[in-house]
Amino acid sequence: MSTELHSAALVFEGSWSQRIFSRSHLLAWAGIGLLVALGWVYLALMVVDMISAMDMKAAGPGMSVFNAFSQWADLGALGLEMLRSICRVDAVSQFSGVADGAVISTFLYVLAMWVAMSFAMMLPTAAPMITTYAEIAETARARRIDVVSPLVLIAGYMSVWMGFAVIATFAQLVLLQFSQISAGLVIKSPYLGAAVLAVAGLYQFTSFKTACLTKCRTPFPFFMANWSDKVAGVFRMGVRQGVVCVLCCWALMLVMFAAGLMNVFWIVVLSVVMLAEKVLPRPLPVVRVSGGLFLIWAVGLVTAAV
Repeated sequence: MSTELHSAALVFEGSWSQRIFSRSHLLAWAGIGLLVALGWVYLALMVVDMISAMDMKAAGPGMSVFNAFSQWADLGALGLEMLRSICRVDAVSQFSGVADGAVISTFLYVLAMWVAMSFAMMLPTAAPMITTYAEIAETARARRIDVVSPLVLIAGYMSVWMGFAVIATFAQLVLLQFSQISAGLVIKSPYLGAAVLAVAGLYQFTSFKTACLTKCRTPFPFFMANWSDKVAGVFRMGVRQGVVCVLCCWALMLVMFAAGLMNVFWIVVLSVVMLAEKVLPRPLPVVRVSGGLFLIWAVGLVTAAV
């Protein structure tokens, strides 16, 4: 490792910076907590907007419980307009009927939704990776070796999920263009929904999923083999870990298309499943059970549609 100060590096040296960064894992968790909170706040604002405008049963399984808060619709015209100015969900549901000039704004609304979901769902699952880096960084600093802030690692990791959010946004807009998503942001066709669930369920049983999950769960060998004291190097490590995480979890994120893209109940469920896969001593039962439930759900959708 180089002992020279990289001009762009965020290093742990100097009396005041040592006090701030002496607990790297605390810094990492503070960054995670802030971004996760921002994601959930944004999703909450979208749900409030939906409550004021529709029967929440249409937003997917479990969402009907929010109808108990329908009295929020009594906020009045000004209150509702303030909510919709923050997050206009109805613009997304009406995409196929708007003028061409609204396509860009609609894209940004949908992208913001997926970015918020990525923050809320995926950052907590990165805990093993970020904590491992922070612990190695503390050891390196104790030996007077320059180390880069774990926030750079998080930035690299999340840049990959931002790319995923862009792809998911395009997929959602294509479905909207062909009128395949309801006003509640749920896939209309039970057969298409079943296909999505079947793909997600089957992927949970593949060896590729298991291999990617193993790499997500054991980042220590990766960091030891690729350690860098440069900002660019740490950012690249975050990107590579993000790629592995996307390959591990993309199918679970795909379930949102069938469960409801703004179904916060399933956002919580899938977040717990992904976190359990990463941190439990024996993750395979969680992987297999979740895959089996998705397959059963897919069969149920097809059976009900026949």
